Amino acid sequence: MRSITAILVSCILATMSLTRVEAQDAATDTDRARALYLDGSTAAEEARWTDALRLFQESYDLSHNPAALFNVATTLRAVGRHRESRDALDRLLRDHSELPDELRGEALRIRGQVAARVATISINNAPARSDLRLRLDGQTTPTPTARPIRMEADPGRHSVDLEARN
Repeated sequence: MRSITAILVSCILATMSLTRVEAQDAATDTDRARALYLDGSTAAEEARWTDALRLFQESYDLSHNPAALFNVATTLRAVGRHRESRDALDRLLRDHSELPDELRGEALRIRGQVAARVATISINNAPARSDLRLRLDGQTTPTPTARPIRMEADPGRHSVDLEARN
């Protein structure tokens, strides 16, 4: 009986230690996320968009703070990556129902702006073959089975190639 009691006490103490370690890790993650967010804000103010995007994304990955995701979306918009910006705003609106009304309204407004900048490319009369290779700007992309083929692209010049892979 004593050995069972000793094992139970050891398990309880181990659990308490793990809980303390987990709490310390959570505090460390929160502090790290906050530092990343502040560094991202500085980078954005200095128009260092690549740095800002990375820092805001890392902050969001650690904290799931909606403000960090909002800044990911606005940074993507700043560099012309409108599809990804729209998708990040959709994620913000979907996954963070507790958003303050002001932030929700701003996210919806910006989402409308970036969505309007996304182009749809249609390929009509493409054969319904399984051996087609589709490339957008040199990057191979899955060929949809639906016809006509529709793809999205950010503003600018693009090249589209569709060929049979005989």
